[in-house]
Amino acid sequence: RALEERIHRDARFASEVSHELRSPLTTLKASVGVLESRKNELSKRSQTALDLLSRDLERFNRLVSELLEISGYDAGAASLELEEVNVTQFIKAATRNDTSISYMLPVKADSLVINVDKRRLARALSNLIDNAHRYGDGPTVIEVLTNENSIEIAVEDAGPGISAEERKIIFDRFSRGSSSGQRGDDGGTGLGLSLVQEDVRLHGGKVWVENIKATESETGSRFVIELPTTKEEL
Repeated sequence: RALEERIHRDARFASEVSHELRSPLTTLKASVGVLESRKNELSKRSQTALDLLSRDLERFNRLVSELLEISGYDAGAASLELEEVNVTQFIKAATRNDTSISYMLPVKADSLVINVDKRRLARALSNLIDNAHRYGDGPTVIEVLTNENSIEIAVEDAGPGISAEERKIIFDRFSRGSSSGQRGDDGGTGLGLSLVQEDVRLHGGKVWVENIKATESETGSRFVIELPTTKEEL
């Protein structure tokens, strides 16, 4: 009981800290916006400093938002707002019909509808695509597979693949793999894949990553979201 109380207390603390950071963060963003509107009046050195500040502030804002989401899961306050979603339309809208992505869809995909939390699934898919851009040389394929009681949405990239050891921890919070050296410069927070896992779990599904053999000389990664399709499981 003491351990459970400590876990809930820590979750509330993280949530409260994240919430308190929102106000000064909003003020900082407004101030930086004023500076950016007069950027041409600044010296080259000041412009460089402003660019660095703006980029880190955007990352900080994203980190605070994601910490609030994570703390909601830890506190047991996360819930689903289910609605019917046309899978094909949803995926193409989420990827903005990116011409660099090939869509592999099942027969009669245009009529495939599932009940999901649209916001959470959109964020999960967006995070996987963002991850592919940051570390996998960009997404190449989005494939949809249907089974008797589930649907799989897979995002493939053209990157170097992920080692077996990294695949074990890649969904952990603030996990750092072989790409960690570039994370400080790419705007990543280390929480994107953790949120994907939490959003998918809330739907009663699961997510995993596997390597694929793209060509004889290249190996890509394949992130798969599996969601139940029966209303009882959702």
